[in-house]
Amino acid sequence: MKAKTILDAEKKDAIDIATELCYSEEVKRKIAQAKSVYEIGRILKQARLDQE
Repeated sequence: MKAKTILDAEKKDAIDIATELCYSEEVKRKIAQAKSVYEIGRILKQARLDQE
């Protein structure tokens, strides 16, 4: 259960980052549905590349 708590905390932090950087609601939705911290990182990296 601890891993789920850590993943939930990572999702919240990632969504806060996405909001601060003005990423789309679609990016935030993908983060909320992520199954791992690795996937969250991949989503944020792709969003950054798409925004450039």
